[in-house]
Amino acid sequence: MPGMSSPRAVGQAGVPDKPPELLVAGSVALDTRDGPFGKVKETLGGSAVYFALAASLIIPVKVIAPVGEDGAKSLAQAFSGRRIDIDGLAILEAPTYRWRAHQEHGRNVDLGSSDSIYDHWAPAVPEGFDGWVFVGSMRPDRQAELAELLSHVRLLAADAMLSYVQARPPEARMCCAGRVGSSATRKSSRPLGAMIRMSSGGSGGSRALSSKPDRWASPRTRNTA
Repeated sequence: MPGMSSPRAVGQAGVPDKPPELLVAGSVALDTRDGPFGKVKETLGGSAVYFALAASLIIPVKVIAPVGEDGAKSLAQAFSGRRIDIDGLAILEAPTYRWRAHQEHGRNVDLGSSDSIYDHWAPAVPEGFDGWVFVGSMRPDRQAELAELLSHVRLLAADAMLSYVQARPPEARMCCAGRVGSSATRKSSRPLGAMIRMSSGGSGGSRALSSKPDRWASPRTRNTA
């Protein structure tokens, strides 16, 4: 329509002329979900995947995430030709993170997730990186670890899921409360908790995590409000 800008143009208009480097740390998932409109089985998802694909339309982005050998090919295909730096991607001999759900009456019933890959992953960040960072949804102990490693950057935002907070309260609450890094090194005037978006939907969204690695978490209904 005349006078209407594309979403990409709108996004680019909000980026500074000389933007800092952008980095996302998050999950790579293989999602299985069914509902009234059909079913998908082990389709690619995860917070790092969605953020990177969207951000790469506007600005180059670096990715830090773990993925198993069983998900690496799908991820490579999704990122092919995009402005996505995968030097921080760890391909591990462990099952890629899995999430399962069923949709009922417009709500997702969480059927659980399998997260043993996080036990094999040691997060690391690019040396000297101080740009913009988004720490996406992942197992809260790893999310808190990354927030600590990146507490010195110019902008640090995060995405936290209510079911994650409920399933692993110590690490998740530490991250959401902004208890990462020191007051001397954090440049933001607001605590991390003020920048965290609580989400409950999508394959990069709310997931119920087992308190034990590599176990399917108890089913629960996710709040989609």
